[in-house]
Amino acid sequence: MSFELTKKILSGLGGYLGITVSHPKFDDDLEVAGITSNPAEYGWIDMPDEMRVEGRQVYCCRPVGSSADAIFVFADEVEIVDAPAYLIVGALMDRLHDINRDTARRLEDGEDDEVEGE
Repeated sequence: MSFELTKKILSGLGGYLGITVSHPKFDDDLEVAGITSNPAEYGWIDMPDEMRVEGRQVYCCRPVGSSADAIFVFADEVEIVDAPAYLIVGALMDRLHDINRDTARRLEDGEDDEVEGE
């Protein structure tokens, strides 16, 4: 899979729990543990007041593999760098389905993916 396709698939996975993001302010990658699309009304108790902005999605994160205190970042300020396999495979299958419905159906049904020659 090309690097560009990988980046496109990952960038389309915003808004899912369990994705891994990088933020320029933090050295470590962050795992998304919570999401709010309306932080002005539905934020977390310990979320800083400056994050309570109408119309900006906020992720509640922790450094990958850590149980450290929550870190809050705006979703539009991060880059998605990894995601659970089921999300990536699902997004890839959606793209494949959009490109070639017959091939996608054969793969989903477990049929042989070889195409007959002319």
